[in-house]
Amino acid sequence: MKNSIKIRLAIITIAIIGFLFYGFRDNGSVLYYGQSYTAGSVFNPDSYVSAGLFKSAGKEINELVSKKSVEVAFTGVMVSVVVGGITFFTLWQDDDFKDILVEARKTRRKIIKMANLDNYLILVFIVVTGILIAIQFAGERFADWLTDLIQQFFSKSLDKHEEKRRMEREEDK
Repeated sequence: MKNSIKIRLAIITIAIIGFLFYGFRDNGSVLYYGQSYTAGSVFNPDSYVSAGLFKSAGKEINELVSKKSVEVAFTGVMVSVVVGGITFFTLWQDDDFKDILVEARKTRRKIIKMANLDNYLILVFIVVTGILIAIQFAGERFADWLTDLIQQFFSKSLDKHEEKRRMEREEDK
């Protein structure tokens, strides 16, 4: 594999890590009349609702929070997407890379059998290290997002299971 292809694959990997890092990174907080409001992250933004006499306060707080998000992390997410996209496009236009993909497709089973374990271990190490770095810097936001995602998945399936059991009990009566 040519060095130019390796370099572009490394840039794409860094762009993906940057996308995750800036997407889940905590954007800090904003001050509004002496109160501190967290901004959340690009993928999990915080929003505030106010009622009664202070309906416009919620709107103002949300505008400040969204400005903070755009200033800090959204730019990083967009730069990562653009750099990764352009690099992937140039990689896709490279005939040597297409030859590698065509050859891999033809000899998929041979490649799997002949694969060098060291290359897979290095790849796994790089991916896990990137995820750990993203988790380290994104911290609670990433963990909260994963936890919420898992809870939503299981709560829906558990709700369906509970509803099914309830219907079976009603039919038995």
